[in-house]
Amino acid sequence: MDNTLLAALIGAFTTIIAPVVTLSFKRRLDRKANARIALQNNNIIGKWVGNTKQQLRGIDVEFDISFLFDLDKDNKLTGRCAVNLSDTQLIALETFIINGGLYNDRFLKIEYNNNDPKVMQFGYFLLEYSPLGNSLDGNFLGYGPESNAIICGQVFLKKVH
Repeated sequence: MDNTLLAALIGAFTTIIAPVVTLSFKRRLDRKANARIALQNNNIIGKWVGNTKQQLRGIDVEFDISFLFDLDKDNKLTGRCAVNLSDTQLIALETFIINGGLYNDRFLKIEYNNNDPKVMQFGYFLLEYSPLGNSLDGNFLGYGPESNAIICGQVFLKKVH
């Protein structure tokens, strides 16, 4: 067999197989992370309240924020997030659909999208789960429709019992 043909076959095989293997590996890791929530840390399930700090139009602002976490039928973390913007010139209650998972029993990664499909607002939270299981603190990064820009800030949450 010609070396050029052999190299082309190996390249084609790798191009097709590598994404399939990567996707399979990612799904396996996600299932393990989500299973950990259900089995070891169902204390995350429920209501969390706190605040978030960010800059809005160049001004430091603080918003009230709450999360309601639940597990879906596949043991994936889902829920809703609400942000009360009443402390600024904006008077609104933004709600978000969230999905996420717990990693190494310590870090909670959450993806969010605005509940209103007409509003382009999305991003991620990366929160550290406290050893006592009563707080989640971290940062968020997303796109904000009011600023029309990428936004970031800090988040501090406490578990509501």
